[in-house]
Amino acid sequence: MSQASRVYDQMMEKDYCSQWMGIEPIQIAEGHCSIQMIVKREMLNGFGILHGGIAYAFADSAFAFASNSY
Repeated sequence: MSQASRVYDQMMEKDYCSQWMGIEPIQIAEGHCSIQMIVKREMLNGFGILHGGIAYAFADSAFAFASNSY
């Protein structure tokens, strides 16, 4: 298991927001992170599209995993 994968696992242990969003890794490497999630009904805004705050939180999680992977 790579250092980046170990960091991801350690971070996810207490990252309750990313857990709630159902984030799953696609590719984890030093300085790189690709993640995915299934959009839930509770994540939609009044127009039926992904709420901007959720999109930002998703991007923030990917950035955190990538930037802390060293």
